Amino acid sequence: MSFQNASRVHLFCLLGVTKLAGLCLSAVGREELPLFDCLGRRLGPRFLSRGGDDSMKLANELYKILDQVNSEELPVGLKVPGSFSEFLSDMKNNQYDAKTFAVRLKAMMEYMDREVKRSRLAEQLHKYFAATTIPKGMHCLSLRLTDEYSSNAQARKELPTPELLHLLSDNSYHHFVVASDNILAASVVMEYMDREVKRSRLAEQLHKYFAATTIPKGMHCLSLRLTDEYSSNAQARKELPTPELLHLLSDNSYHHFVVASDNILAASVVVTSVVRSSLQPERVVFHVITDKKTYPSMHSWFALNPLSPAIIEVKGVHQFDWLTRDNVPVLEAFENHHGVGNHYHGNHIMGVNVGDSPIIFASKLQARSSKYISLLSHLRLYLPELFPNLNKVVFLDDDVVVQHDLSPLWEIDLLGKVNGAVETCRGEDTRVMAKHFRTYFNFSHPLIANELDPDECAWAYGMNVFDLNAWRKTSIRKTYHYWVKENFRSNLTLWKFGTLPPALIAFRNYVHPIDPSWHMLGLGYQESTDLERVRKAAVIHYNGQCKPWLEIGFKHVQPFWTKHVNYLNDFIRNCHILEPQWFPQN
Repeated sequence: MSFQNASRVHLFCLLGVTKLAGLCLSAVGREELPLFDCLGRRLGPRFLSRGGDDSMKLANELYKILDQVNSEELPVGLKVPGSFSEFLSDMKNNQYDAKTFAVRLKAMMEYMDREVKRSRLAEQLHKYFAATTIPKGMHCLSLRLTDEYSSNAQARKELPTPELLHLLSDNSYHHFVVASDNILAASVVMEYMDREVKRSRLAEQLHKYFAATTIPKGMHCLSLRLTDEYSSNAQARKELPTPELLHLLSDNSYHHFVVASDNILAASVVVTSVVRSSLQPERVVFHVITDKKTYPSMHSWFALNPLSPAIIEVKGVHQFDWLTRDNVPVLEAFENHHGVGNHYHGNHIMGVNVGDSPIIFASKLQARSSKYISLLSHLRLYLPELFPNLNKVVFLDDDVVVQHDLSPLWEIDLLGKVNGAVETCRGEDTRVMAKHFRTYFNFSHPLIANELDPDECAWAYGMNVFDLNAWRKTSIRKTYHYWVKENFRSNLTLWKFGTLPPALIAFRNYVHPIDPSWHMLGLGYQESTDLERVRKAAVIHYNGQCKPWLEIGFKHVQPFWTKHVNYLNDFIRNCHILEPQWFPQN
């Protein structure tokens, strides 16, 4: 019988080939031969050892076809399944002849080979980035101790005390010298992942997460230097804005922007890009809000680097009288709920299923980001109370870049709605612009299933036009607090992560869709981004792990962000913050 007929009749033979392919894949790194050659070496003895004329013929025919395919180039544009299970399903459904099967098998093996190598390299790269940055807790500790040194005499007391100074040169004592440029040592130790493609990809996502949730040493240095400058340089402490301009902070004839951030460089890029893109920068008023530990360094930066003629206010959350525990109950809820500590600071691989796809695994890691229990992340819910005299504001996340004049946003009629936002359920990009409520909520929970529609369109945070007058007439804040507490009562099972899910509920029926060209998303997780679309967008948003200030940022979209950083600035140069180099591929 011909091999083609045999392959149709004896499908189990081809299934055996596929299983052997899996064995060869696991052997990558142990044998110095390509995957397809490995398959040939393992396959022959299996068939030849069975005996019988038909088996010998089948084996010889199979060898011949494998050798022929191995010496040929693969067809251009051949689509390859993403996993062996998809490959098997494809083979069963289409009943390929032997030659076609061999071609597709070779393509599959080469694809898997490339993916294993790529993922392992990426894993090592992200592990390196994670090990050479500063954990956010250590960054916070450094800033708080630096501030304590400038404000607390006890922290500056002489060490050792004067009566013990003579012991520094007393040879009857044991002297030790310790050199350190950090308070603690940070390292990320990860168990070596399995050689299979999926495990390699999961490891890649894990180390990317660690790299994304730490502070680059240059930015850590920048915060410390600016905090020190605040305590020693009166110019760094000057009032922002100057007294004669204070009344403009509540003047509704100006365009008011708000950004909440503890990242100095990121906030600087947001403000700089808005001012540079504005056709009337003299009408721009920027309200920069930060936390208490970052306030001295953030204030120093904008005091020493003014962006005239725009007006800039820098304010710490501790300077808002309204932000009390009574008014912001989510703070106490975050601190007291027993599951929050484990969820955001516990074992980062708890709850992970080895069957998870890399995208699902990445979203589970993202859910553990401590930024979601930061007041700054929830601050936008309190804008009507924080700015009682303003009618309309544009709120920007600190990972956006503004490329066009945003003044037309103030002319948009929100038709009585509160929130002007770009919807994320429509668009060509099926990953970035295909978000519905089912994307964010757990519809297996009866409370969610009874209250929400899984097909309801989601919308984006990052660039929002808020009508504060309309907002003050609603119960949005009350609804938001209710659902955050319900999620705690349900042991964090109503939604995956973030501040967007409760906002999707709280703002229901209060959102006015605006044109998608105002806000392009996904530059922090979608690598295959259309650069022409990026150039045309009014606001580009690096939402996702791959922020443009991190080494793991996508190099081809970093220049849109880095062009707003002055790398000649003394503080930036002295902290060795260097402009990333991007070399376009031909």
